[in-house]
Amino acid sequence: MPYRETGLASWYGRRFAGKPTSSGDTYDMYAMTAAHCTLPIPSYARVTSIATGRSVIVRINDRGPFHSDRIIDLSYTAAHKLGLVQGGSGMVLVESITPDQISSGKDIAAHTKGLFLQLASFNNHENAEHFLADATTQLDRGVAALAILNQDGHYRVVLGPYEDEDSVNQAANEVHTRMNLDPVRLVTH
Repeated sequence: MPYRETGLASWYGRRFAGKPTSSGDTYDMYAMTAAHCTLPIPSYARVTSIATGRSVIVRINDRGPFHSDRIIDLSYTAAHKLGLVQGGSGMVLVESITPDQISSGKDIAAHTKGLFLQLASFNNHENAEHFLADATTQLDRGVAALAILNQDGHYRVVLGPYEDEDSVNQAANEVHTRMNLDPVRLVTH
């Protein structure tokens, strides 16, 4: 059953950096993550600021908040993108979302031409969806360029297409920094 609730969001930052979360992940205040009392770990949620209308997708990897008046604790970056950092909290709409919903519309045809960065390759579309969902919560600028390229039953999670080498290099650096992954350049004709 889909989860949908409006309530107060807060955020947690430096004091928790490097400490383990309920999922076993190390808390990274710059990742797109959140703590929730009841949503499954791991799962994903779309969080929308009532004041600004801005939305982010976060990966639920921790339990909390442990205050009865709050429904979600966001990472610093997620709160910053929603405009909640200065006030410390704000009203939001939290909706559960599946990897399939996150990757919806992200499939591109095998004959798409261009220069891409391949992050991963799978024989199963569902596995590609899960990887794309995780990448969405880890990357910042590159999220809009994330896609699944279907090539003869191989589902490649890619960023792109890119027009020039500078754009490719910037994206590759972000992937390396945020995901500790060295993407493969992929040129399709």
